[in-house]
Amino acid sequence: MPDWIWPKEGIKNWVSEYVIKENQRCFEVFPNLPNSNEYILRLGIILKETNEFIGWITSGLKEELPPPNREIGYAISKDYTGNGYSTQAVKGLIKYLFENTNIDVLNATALTYNTPSNKVLVKSGFNLLGITKIEEQDYYYYKLCKDQWKFE
Repeated sequence: MPDWIWPKEGIKNWVSEYVIKENQRCFEVFPNLPNSNEYILRLGIILKETNEFIGWITSGLKEELPPPNREIGYAISKDYTGNGYSTQAVKGLIKYLFENTNIDVLNATALTYNTPSNKVLVKSGFNLLGITKIEEQDYYYYKLCKDQWKFE
């Protein structure tokens, strides 16, 4: 992936050895568990036109946030920012989690100075709750409840 710190071979190994196996468990157990919070879902963001891996999106527990603390996180290669890919991925994951699991509340954080990421969260329906400090940095803290989200 362009401008990412990890070499491509390292990413391939991480994805094949850990991510795919964990995702398979997620898809098997999410719909059937009374509490899906112990699982982490990690997905690639793939550009449809070229089948290129351009980013990732994940959902797992964020220990720094108060319960219920399932978070959505994401990143896009700098070569593909500003095209709506993050918003599309976030909305897609929200839809999947709210329609196929028992998850009723999602959280998200973005550095206070990361205007594009904050815009993605607002466009995706998240409500700003305030500022929280994580690892000595200020983050905006967002929450989205299933009963307030408009399914698109």
